[in-house]
Amino acid sequence: MVNTPVNSSDSQSPTVVVLGAGVVGLTTALLLLQHGYKVTVVAQFLPGDSSVTHYTSPWAGANWRGWASEKDLDQQKAEMIGLIKLLRLADNHPESTVYRAPAFEFYQQESDNHKPWFYESVPKRRLLDSHELTLGCAGGVTYETVCLNAPKYLEWLKEQVKAHGGSFLRVEKPIAHINDLWHRFPKATVLVNCSGLQARDLGGVRDTKMHPVRGQTLLVQAPSVKRTITWQHGSASQVAYVIPRGDGTVIIGGTMEKYSEDTTVHPKTTDYILRMAVQLCPELVRDTSPPGTMDLNAQMEGVRRAVVRTNVGFRPARLGGTRVALEQVLTPHGTLGLVCHNYGQGSYGFQSSWGYAEKAVALIRRAHQSAELRKLSSRL
Repeated sequence: MVNTPVNSSDSQSPTVVVLGAGVVGLTTALLLLQHGYKVTVVAQFLPGDSSVTHYTSPWAGANWRGWASEKDLDQQKAEMIGLIKLLRLADNHPESTVYRAPAFEFYQQESDNHKPWFYESVPKRRLLDSHELTLGCAGGVTYETVCLNAPKYLEWLKEQVKAHGGSFLRVEKPIAHINDLWHRFPKATVLVNCSGLQARDLGGVRDTKMHPVRGQTLLVQAPSVKRTITWQHGSASQVAYVIPRGDGTVIIGGTMEKYSEDTTVHPKTTDYILRMAVQLCPELVRDTSPPGTMDLNAQMEGVRRAVVRTNVGFRPARLGGTRVALEQVLTPHGTLGLVCHNYGQGSYGFQSSWGYAEKAVALIRRAHQSAELRKLSSRL
C-alpha cells in the first residue's frame, strides 16, 4: 500500500472524474484520493487490456531516463519527482514491480560534455571509459535508475486506486465531448482530462497540438539481461534501447515515427531493432544463441527466436510539451466546475507521471482553497 487510504466517503469531499486510465490518469487519480477527493476513473480501456494499440501505457518498457531538454525546466522537475517516487517504490513496494537497475547510455555524436542534465542527481553515476563504449560511440554514462513491468505496474496502480476508495467506469466507445462527463456525473465538481492522444479529437478540447509518435518494439525472453541500455544518435528521433521488465522478459526497440498511426509490423524495423540490440547488449546473445556465436546475422536470428511478441503503439505527444492547466467552466447544469488537463507526455509518461500528477492536484487544491476563502470572506 502507498500511504493510508483517506476516507473519501465524506459528503463534503469534492467529486472528481478522471478521464483516462493510462499511467498518467491512474497516478493522478491515486494522488487525488490521497488528498481526500472522491474519484471515479472513466475509460474505454483499463489495465489488463494489453492488445489495444491506442491504449499506449501497457506497451512501454518501462524505465526512468530523463528525456527533458536542457531548457525545459518544467519537464525536468516532473521527471525528477518521478525518479524520487519510483526509487521509493522500488525500496518499499516491490509488489509494484519497480526495481533498481543499472543504466548505460551511449551517445553517437561528438560533444564537449556527454553528461545529461540529470547527471548530478542520479545515484552511482560515472562517465563510461573508452573501452566500455560500443558501436563507435563518442561517449556515454552509467548510473542507477529504475525499471518496471508496465502492464503489471498499471494493474498495481489500479488496485491502489480501488484500495483508496476510487471506482472505475468502463465505457464502450470513446467519450465524444467532455460535457458528456458532466451529464453522466451531475454531482461532479472537477473533471480531470488525462485522455492522452484522445485529446486531439475530444469535443470541448480538440487539441490540434496532439499527435502520435509510432513505436515498434519486441518483447524478448532473455532472463540474463539485468541492465537498461539507451543509444542515441543526435536528436531523440533515432534511438535504440533495451529495458528488462524484471520477470525474465525484455523490451527492445525502437522507433520514434512522428505523426504515424500505421499499425502494421514492419519487418525491416524488426531487423533494425535486432541488429542494434545484439550489438548493445551481449547478454541478449548469451541467452539466445549457442556459445561462441560470433556472426551478427546468427546472433540476430537467435534473438528473433526468443521474441514473445511484437508491439506497435502510439505515444501521445504534444507540440510544445505536456499540458497541465486548470479551467473554470460553466457546466451543462448551469453550475461552475473545474476542468484540469494533464496530457501530452509522449514517450516520458511513466517517469514523469508522478510529477505532473502532483502539479495537476496542486492546481485543483489551490482552486478549492481559494473558493473556500471566498466563502469565508463573504460571511464576514
